[in-house]
Amino acid sequence: ISSTRVEKPVFFIAIIGNPGSIKTPAVSLAFRPLEKVNAKRIEEYNRAVSQLKKGPKENAADFSSDIPISSGQLLLKDATLEALFKVHKLNPVGVGYRSDELTGWLGSMDKYRKGGNDVSVWLSLFNGEGMTINRKEEEEIVSLEETCVSVIGTIQPRLFYDYFRGRLRDNGMLSRIL
Repeated sequence: ISSTRVEKPVFFIAIIGNPGSIKTPAVSLAFRPLEKVNAKRIEEYNRAVSQLKKGPKENAADFSSDIPISSGQLLLKDATLEALFKVHKLNPVGVGYRSDELTGWLGSMDKYRKGGNDVSVWLSLFNGEGMTINRKEEEEIVSLEETCVSVIGTIQPRLFYDYFRGRLRDNGMLSRIL
């Protein structure tokens, strides 16, 4: 062990249970306080951005305090990698990705680009590695020196088996899921 090595608090968590076993209500209850904080931060950020779009205030000193430095968003649902990175850039401490059904998260990997690298990006995110996202559709290049993204979601046992019996088992994704 090295004194320079830092392990980030990154978790990929799968709550596995049969249909009707109240997986989603349990996760929702656990996340309710975080969801409230997240909603408030998003509202504050959107209000600040709206003020910026209206133009400068009469007092320039007041205007500078309204510039949002961080979106403060803590939690994402159903987001592309590009959106995830943009939010993470505004909130460098880290973000969480909550998927009510992990099949949505797993199924979205490489969905938009045949032969894409979404799975390898998520594997790198688990390690907290720095990342740069370049997309031809995007003008902005999003680069993060470090990442901290955790994932939680629910899945049924048979679907879990179906997703992790092949490629996602062999490439190490299965071993990263708690």
